[in-house]
Amino acid sequence: AATGLSAAASLRRRCAVVESAPLARSSVADAADVVKKSVVNIEVHTVSGRGIFTARAFSAGSGFIYNADGYVVTNAHVVSHAADKRVLVTLHDGRRVPAEVHSLDSVTDLALVRILPRQGSPPLPPPAALGRSSALRQGDFVVAVGSPLTLQNTVTFGIVSAVGRHGSQLFMGPMAEAPRTGFIQTDAAINVGNSGGPLVDLDGKVVGVNTMKLQGGENLNFAIPVDVARIVISQLLAHGRVTRPYLGLEAVTVQVDHPDAYRRAEHLVEVLKVRPGSPAERAGLRVGDVILEMDGERVRNTSDVHACVGMEVGRAIRLRVLRRGPPEGAGAGGEGGEEALPGHEVSLTVVSTAHVDPNHGGEGEG
Repeated sequence: AATGLSAAASLRRRCAVVESAPLARSSVADAADVVKKSVVNIEVHTVSGRGIFTARAFSAGSGFIYNADGYVVTNAHVVSHAADKRVLVTLHDGRRVPAEVHSLDSVTDLALVRILPRQGSPPLPPPAALGRSSALRQGDFVVAVGSPLTLQNTVTFGIVSAVGRHGSQLFMGPMAEAPRTGFIQTDAAINVGNSGGPLVDLDGKVVGVNTMKLQGGENLNFAIPVDVARIVISQLLAHGRVTRPYLGLEAVTVQVDHPDAYRRAEHLVEVLKVRPGSPAERAGLRVGDVILEMDGERVRNTSDVHACVGMEVGRAIRLRVLRRGPPEGAGAGGEGGEEALPGHEVSLTVVSTAHVDPNHGGEGEG
């Protein structure tokens, strides 16, 4: 009997469902209370033209305090055209303080603004606590906080509709050039002026930076994952720019005419260019190679390539590629069905190097 009870207990442990705290009446309010003192409104004044043709404009966005030194995280598109790199920040308590654009990264649409210290000023609100976007699941509750249409301290609520939504799926021009950013999709309302504000979980921890809504649809809103933001912001703080991993290859997603020949894959990634002296060339990658796997994960398109490359410089990436023709040293062909084989598989290891140029070339350059 004891053995039976032990087995039953073991089965219960294996089949146990991890239960999270239920959504209570005040859950959203509690989450908003945790973060809202760290959320700011950012006013931007722009100047264009000269003389009598000078035009002045005003725009606004949101942000959140990142550290005790007065650095604020926001979107690059919010502050990129600020006159003389100066902006005006309104804190949660209504104080309006001058600030300057410290640095920005247009590829990920992230920027740092520094609140200018003033002698005798009250202390700044506390920095926002950062969570982990990698822990998010489809259906998780999230809260967006910001200043849509300059309506400061606005809170909206929704769920995570999708994770890892690539820019190329959103029919976007410039933002499709953010290949290493898989956006968080949410139905929590994000409107003009929300850009740069935090998307938080029910613990009030930042899991994303609100960045845009998709026009032509309802409740299609997107945020930059905080795991990406954390890496980008740390580089901006340290160097004023972002250094990305570089492999030195260009690739394109191609449709397969005969999927059975390629393990039923409908799309494959083919290498179009290998730059001389690049990590890809040193590893032995060739033009025409088909990338099957990276670090053991199947590659279906160039988005998968960028996701694997990530943001870490100097990492060794294992590739398994399909190369046309027989292996080196083998005969021109075999018997019967051997001639129908598309090629042979080759395993390679590429070690990325630093690359600071944010402009990417072809569809899948890395």
